[in-house]
Amino acid sequence: MMDEQVRWRGLGRWLSFAVAALLVIAAIPDFATDDAAAGWNIFLGLLLFGVIASGSRRAPLLLLVLLGLMVVRLISALAIERTIISGVTNGAPLLLLFVAWLDLRKQAALMIAEGPAQAG
Repeated sequence: MMDEQVRWRGLGRWLSFAVAALLVIAAIPDFATDDAAAGWNIFLGLLLFGVIASGSRRAPLLLLVLLGLMVVRLISALAIERTIISGVTNGAPLLLLFVAWLDLRKQAALMIAEGPAQAG
């Protein structure tokens, strides 16, 4: 199992941490209204933080899944609320996750090209 861990570096790692923190912090006001989105945001934020911090090789895949969820969230927010504010607040994490995914995908491709001896 040791070969399943890597050390993510650079922009992708820090953007992932920023989005994870943003999801957790943004959920705090939703507790007062007992909104179900609060628990969902905390779960996704902690999952993202844990996958990146633990160095899982599956981190780019998780980011891709989160990108899909954020696209669904953006589309539903625009369809329901129909305001530019909802588009910006849901689009900013989406853009940050996309840039992080590109960076982690590039790092994963470099690790594969270098071979298993360089991955750890």
